[in-house]
Amino acid sequence: MTPIILTGEGLRAWQAIKKDPRQVGVVLDLDGSLWRSVQYPNRPDVDKRVPDTLRKLNEQVGSLGFLTGRSVEQVRSFLGDVSRFHVLGQFGAEYAYKDDHDLWVPVPPGLAEARTRLGQVLREAQLEGVTVEDVKSHMVAVHLPPGLDPADVADLVEAIQGLALATGLAFTPGHGVVEIGPPGVNKEWALKRFVSGRRRKLSTIMYVGDSGPDLRAFDALDRLRTEEGGQVSTLKVCASDHPKLTRRADAVVDGPVGTVELLLTLVEITAP
Repeated sequence: MTPIILTGEGLRAWQAIKKDPRQVGVVLDLDGSLWRSVQYPNRPDVDKRVPDTLRKLNEQVGSLGFLTGRSVEQVRSFLGDVSRFHVLGQFGAEYAYKDDHDLWVPVPPGLAEARTRLGQVLREAQLEGVTVEDVKSHMVAVHLPPGLDPADVADLVEAIQGLALATGLAFTPGHGVVEIGPPGVNKEWALKRFVSGRRRKLSTIMYVGDSGPDLRAFDALDRLRTEEGGQVSTLKVCASDHPKLTRRADAVVDGPVGTVELLLTLVEITAP
């Protein structure tokens, strides 16, 4: 089923995908976009159609990748063998493809101090159900369960933001999660770096996201449209009802189920 395209730029990109799939790059957010967001350390419930759909699509388009706050190792644990896909983990702090696994930035020096001080911040907040994901090399994530008092959540988020500022780290709020990590590392920076390495191969870029950090990926696609003089077409897809994302999206799909249906459609229209 063809998705509802909301903009002229999106329609142009969709036509380009059908015309020349080998010039297309597809980049996907994971939590909230390809599967429902889960609290660490729970594993997501991945749609059974996903592995085969990703494999087929990867064979038919120029590049298929994931841009996520999860680490590369976590993505492997969720999806199995991902060596054929481009994995930009921890918002691009690390990059893996085939046998290569590179750190695009060093571990930030303030991270150790932030980890130590974060425990005190959470003890002072005294919010039940809040968990810390502290298994990644470059980032620490604080997961916020639904049902907490909004005022208490706001106070905790403000305290974590202050901690990030005091330790020289970036602060990234997402859907039910707040992450702190390397300054300058975000989805706009990572997506632009990824695309620049394939500029001669890719003339159309599609990105699917669902929450606040994905606005930076949308920024990257907007810049590609203008910086390349219209030679690069882009398709921004929102997989949620996030108000800022939906206002800027070229297409909107219904959550992870809609993302899978979109990928199945891409498999169909890009088949040889």
